[in-house]
Amino acid sequence: MAFTGVPQQQREARMLGEWVAERFPRAERIIFNARLGPLPKDLDGRPLPWAKRQMLGVFNRYADALVLSGGKLHLVECAIRAAVEKVAQLEIYAQLLPETEELEELRGLTPRPILVAATEDSAIRRFCEGKGVEFVVFRPAWVEAYLADRAARKRGPVASGLPA
Repeated sequence: MAFTGVPQQQREARMLGEWVAERFPRAERIIFNARLGPLPKDLDGRPLPWAKRQMLGVFNRYADALVLSGGKLHLVECAIRAAVEKVAQLEIYAQLLPETEELEELRGLTPRPILVAATEDSAIRRFCEGKGVEFVVFRPAWVEAYLADRAARKRGPVASGLPA
């Protein structure tokens, strides 16, 4: 099964959605692509109405998901391949959460950062542990097929035995 032409972001969004559904089947609230950070209050010294402030929020950072489940708030980043950058993103997002007006009702909750990846990486796992980030490997069958396809492509064509 070839996966050419499918952007990485779509695969990660699918993986994230499947993981959230499996891990938090009774979540009270799920926000995918949650905008985080303060909204601008004015533009060139002129106060902005709420609707325009929200529109300008598209320039804010986005967490892959915020999940409220069992009274606990989970801050989630997802990647096919684990990367240290995702841990840094989780740290920044946790700092921005209290500044996010649209999520004021979640302010009293301490976010629990989670990095979900399809690949095991012992160095990233140790780094996560040191930062208080839960590291989860989630590898549904379609991701397994995608990774096998990628590995086959990296190996290149099979030698035919014909002279070059």
